[in-house]
Amino acid sequence: MSDPRYLLAKAHVGFGDRLQCLSQAIQFATAHSRTLCIDWCDSIWSDGTVDFQTYFDLCGVPLISQAALLEHEFASVEPLAWANQIERPADSKFIYHPEYKCLLGERDSPADLLVYAGTGYRAYNVANLCNLRVKRPIRNRVVAALKQFSHFSTVVHLRGTDRVATQQYAGYLADSWARMGEVDRAEPLLVVTDCLPLFRLFRMEFPAAVLRTPHLEGLDPSVGTHLQHDLDKHEANVEMLIDFFLLVYAERCFHDPLTEFSKMARFVRSGDYSSILGYDG
Repeated sequence: MSDPRYLLAKAHVGFGDRLQCLSQAIQFATAHSRTLCIDWCDSIWSDGTVDFQTYFDLCGVPLISQAALLEHEFASVEPLAWANQIERPADSKFIYHPEYKCLLGERDSPADLLVYAGTGYRAYNVANLCNLRVKRPIRNRVVAALKQFSHFSTVVHLRGTDRVATQQYAGYLADSWARMGEVDRAEPLLVVTDCLPLFRLFRMEFPAAVLRTPHLEGLDPSVGTHLQHDLDKHEANVEMLIDFFLLVYAERCFHDPLTEFSKMARFVRSGDYSSILGYDG
């Protein structure tokens, strides 16, 4: 082949959506022999000091860092709206405009650089996501937490904040409790959540429930933790990854079936998930 071609995959949303978009990008880059660049420098994931590469390596596809990608001169960029601004972090304020739209379908483009911002149709598979490798310092913290909480056979995910308004808590919890009909109300179970008030109400039905997610006191219960600007971004990302892998490794998991975070955790569990951390549980 002549000069390599590239796929720049940007993200701007929560972790479950990121994994969906990442799998789509891996699939396309592999199918069309493109070198992949993963840009997670958006404000939801990064404060300017961390990116995808801070936390992960990826097997099975050629990768290039964003810094290295920016050193290249590209004869053609698609969509053209990204030309001369490929370093720009993705943001929902503009990426849904038609001129920024890039759909990764079956056909490739002749452009040297494709920029995919995670909008539109997504096709993903578990093998792609199980090729992630969590970097050692973060991996060590995640594995330590998995060992610490391994005696809990049931993990519950409660997704509140910007997805469930205060007036909807009662209905949300009623649906959650209905899905947990066979669970002993006295069983100690582990809860991961982004909403402290929701957990406190949950304990009215399950008084032995234990909250895993830290640092929720004082947070605005109407704003997702990934959108809280006062949190240390790196620490919040690590705590989120701990919660995510607790959902992955749980023997039994109850969660909102419409929430991408826990849906993707259980989807990852359907594959060779232990390879991501190198930990068999």
